[in-house]
Amino acid sequence: MPGGRSIQFGGSFKAMLLLLIFSLCFRGQPAGQPADTIRSLSREDAVRIATENNLKVRNARLRARRAGAMQGSAESFRPTRFNYFRGQIHSPANRGMFTISQSIQFPLVTYYQNKSLKERHQLRQKQVESTRREIARDTKIAYNHWVFLHHKSQLLHRKLQIYKNFQRIAHLRSQQGATTRVEKTTADTKLYKAQNAIHQVYQNIARAENRLSSIMNTQHQLLPQSDTLKIYRIDYTPAKSPDQLISPLTRQRHQKKIRIQDFRIKARKADLFPDITAGYFNQTISGHDNLDGWHVGLSLPLWFGPQKSRIRQAQINKQIAQNTLQQKITQQQTKIQNLSRQLNHLREQLSYYHNQALKKASLLAETSKKRYKSQDISYSQYMESLETAYGIRKDYLRTIKSYNKTAIRLEFYIH
Repeated sequence: MPGGRSIQFGGSFKAMLLLLIFSLCFRGQPAGQPADTIRSLSREDAVRIATENNLKVRNARLRARRAGAMQGSAESFRPTRFNYFRGQIHSPANRGMFTISQSIQFPLVTYYQNKSLKERHQLRQKQVESTRREIARDTKIAYNHWVFLHHKSQLLHRKLQIYKNFQRIAHLRSQQGATTRVEKTTADTKLYKAQNAIHQVYQNIARAENRLSSIMNTQHQLLPQSDTLKIYRIDYTPAKSPDQLISPLTRQRHQKKIRIQDFRIKARKADLFPDITAGYFNQTISGHDNLDGWHVGLSLPLWFGPQKSRIRQAQINKQIAQNTLQQKITQQQTKIQNLSRQLNHLREQLSYYHNQALKKASLLAETSKKRYKSQDISYSQYMESLETAYGIRKDYLRTIKSYNKTAIRLEFYIH
């Protein structure tokens, strides 16, 4: 694969400064916010900041903490019951009796409920990592698009400079009577369109920066650390079996969901066992004070229908979790296969650009420029050659962007 190659279109410091000023004006300043600072940003920096600051990641961490706090919250003991009786108890005289009793849920119910809560906590921790990976993927894609637009602006500046030179030559030739008014007017129109195109790409850069800042949850004004668009490196080896076509994290998350349903089924079944009750009493009868004793008992459900229904519900939920895992595997197999084919196709396109098209574009632009100056070709031939060379460079830049986006998406599914 064409790893490590890059495209660099150059551009002046003045152009980058104008771009920054336009971005500041277009983006605006939220009310109540301090003045933004300019921050030079690499892709790695953007990913690091986003996976720490993004609100979705923060909420995922809070849900994990909440699930951790719930561990051990399954109660074995029912509320303790205290009773005091006063009246004719076992005799005509008014006497007093005090009782205390405690019901205990069958221990297996609590055991399996706590097991389920522990698995749920681990699931939430897996979901934190999953959310971080999703945000990292979105950040990389947004950063890739943002840098693509910066590079497009550099390409448009080169095109603009060519049209400025062309306009100058056309005006000189017009003054000398060597060209028609149509050629001069066309040169002015081409220059105007190029200036509008740059203005439009500046607006797109501002929107892309806002999108990236939103993911990162930052108010800094951003500039890319490098003006070189590098081909994204991805470590990918085709899977030997279909089961390998799913990220380990995704598989682990869904297996946790299945285990949670397993423990819920066992807890529902354990609910069929009786609760245990124990108690103590103290009373006075016929002048005998402090007569006491204890008692034990079992609480048996007389109707098992509702509990059996809950067991069936839990069993169905487990089947749903199993089917969801299989569905995820099938979906990701399809996505990975499609992305792999697309990546191979884009890799072939990049090889073509590196080996042939870019060289031809440079040669075409230089040759046509010299021949136009020497009046060996007409205006229309010169413009056609320039547009062809520009189109090749623009398509190459778009191909890099598409390749990087595809590689980032593929990386998300396989790691």
